[in-house]
Amino acid sequence: MLLVALLSCTIPFFVVLASSSATADAISSARFAAVSARVAADSAVLLLCAAAVALPAASVAFVDAVVALPFAADACLVASSFEADADDADDAAELADDAAAVFEDSALVSDAFAFVSDVFAAEADLAAALACSVASPAFVVAVEADDAALSADFSAAVTLAAAFVSDVFAAPALVAAALFEDSAAAALFDASEAFADAVPALEKAS
Repeated sequence: MLLVALLSCTIPFFVVLASSSATADAISSARFAAVSARVAADSAVLLLCAAAVALPAASVAFVDAVVALPFAADACLVASSFEADADDADDAAELADDAAAVFEDSALVSDAFAFVSDVFAAEADLAAALACSVASPAFVVAVEADDAALSADFSAAVTLAAAFVSDVFAAPALVAAALFEDSAAAALFDASEAFADAVPALEKAS
């Protein structure tokens, strides 16, 4: 019972003490908030004053910016033109590189065709050399045949010359034989005439 009475006496005291402490804390917080609000208001006033001071300069800067805007636009156009020219130059350089690559490929193809032509020419030279080596014995045989033909022609010429000489030597004999035949024919003709003259005498004698 004593404990209950003691608690019933002390609890209200602690409650009042706690509420007093909370009230003091709330008052302190409110005061701090008020001071903070006043400081913020003063800062805002200072910022407004600074903005008011800076506003003419900002206005002048804005006017300058508006005045400089056409020049900036022209500069942008010039820069765009330069950029376009640079792009065109890059495109031209790429086209030149492509053309150079094409020319290089063409040169490689030409070199390949030249190499193939050289190979075919070498094969043709080899074939010609082989043909010459094969034709050499035939040429030798042809030369020998020509020599044999010349020898045969020479032998035939010698034979013809001998025959001509024989004909030359036989010509007087032929002339003599012809003269003898003419004499024999004349004698035979005279004998025939004598026989014809003797026939009437023989008829009378019979």
